[in-house]
Amino acid sequence: MSFIEGVHFLLMLRLKKDIIIKSFYCFLILLPFVDFFNGVVMLSLNIQIVGIAYRALFFLFMILSILIYFKVNQSILVVYSITALLFSLLFLQTAINGDINYLFNDVSTLLKLLLSVFIIEFSKKFIVGKQENYINRIVFLYSVFFPILLLIPYFLGMGNSTYNNGGGFKGFFTATNDITVVFIFLNIYMGDLFFKSFNKKQSYLKNGLVYLLNIACLILIGTKTGIIFCLLWFLFLFFKEVILNIKITLISRLKILFVSVFSLVFIVFIILRFFSVPLLNTYNRVLYFYNLYSNNFVQFLTSSRSVFFESALYFSKHTENPFLKFIIGNGFKYREEKWGIGGLIEMDLADTFFSIGIIGLVIVLLYYFKFIVLSIKSLNSNIFSVSFLVMFLYSVFAGHVLYSALSSTLLGIACTSLLKNSKE
Repeated sequence: MSFIEGVHFLLMLRLKKDIIIKSFYCFLILLPFVDFFNGVVMLSLNIQIVGIAYRALFFLFMILSILIYFKVNQSILVVYSITALLFSLLFLQTAINGDINYLFNDVSTLLKLLLSVFIIEFSKKFIVGKQENYINRIVFLYSVFFPILLLIPYFLGMGNSTYNNGGGFKGFFTATNDITVVFIFLNIYMGDLFFKSFNKKQSYLKNGLVYLLNIACLILIGTKTGIIFCLLWFLFLFFKEVILNIKITLISRLKILFVSVFSLVFIVFIILRFFSVPLLNTYNRVLYFYNLYSNNFVQFLTSSRSVFFESALYFSKHTENPFLKFIIGNGFKYREEKWGIGGLIEMDLADTFFSIGIIGLVIVLLYYFKFIVLSIKSLNSNIFSVSFLVMFLYSVFAGHVLYSALSSTLLGIACTSLLKNSKE
């Protein structure tokens, strides 16, 4: 190969990599619209073909891109070994349970768990150290797209309520807890961006408007965790950036105070004017369940997850081959059909243990341990460290992060930012 041919080859290779990176961005940017239209199709035809097709193509794209452009090194080998081991657990469970239908469902569930892993690995190979700003751009776009896709159906009188009594509103986003996690993630990002952009006159009004939309959406959805979190996060940022921040001038302090008070008044007005009916129904539902649980605060606070956990623990002790099931798990779909209220605890690590055993739980903990350490180290310098820790804690106590395509994607984005920060 001549020098000219070598240069031409390298230019073509770089061009192809640029196309792959832009394709990756497109897959990520399409996420809100895919989930929205998946909900529309589900409501109309009761099938989830849109979301499944999108995830299948996204996975195939990432796997092939990594295989084609990079030699197998330790990092890639670890990820593919993890994938092979987790899938082997499902095959062992199928051999024991004797029903291949469980396998097809469990493969789909496992792919959601692996989605964040492959987003992280793809970003490590193609993006980290080269085009880091994509994370902030995509999250900001999410902060605009998700509220639009929730609020437009609400004002048009379309979509679904969060609860059966008409409480809350989730539009065409089918999974209540998943979309709650998304808006918690976006509130963390936009709140931080808003309070840190007061020195940029053209930015803080735009950021403030987008932040208000995300607060309004989290309140509109109507989950206890979402409402409490967005209020606490606003107060935390207000005290951190206004009351306790000695670096800002008196003028900036007064400006932030004025905008913050105005924002609170505006949010209250929006709630009373447009969201009062679904929120009143949400309040009645919360009151009903508090009374139903006979003032058992733990059961009420965990939405009966403590009861689900006890049930799952009972079934795990009384299943056939309990020691083997302790090692390899019982399977996601098998538990759902056979274990009653213990079939889904809605606490991701607990569901991981009961479904893919101690092997699966150790794999998950070991993989994310590095990101826990990185997030603690960069807690004051990277807002995505807060996002990761909040999502991980939410995953532990409320679920719907590791096994949600929406949340798993955002988890992968947060972890990618942590890796970027660690290399700087």
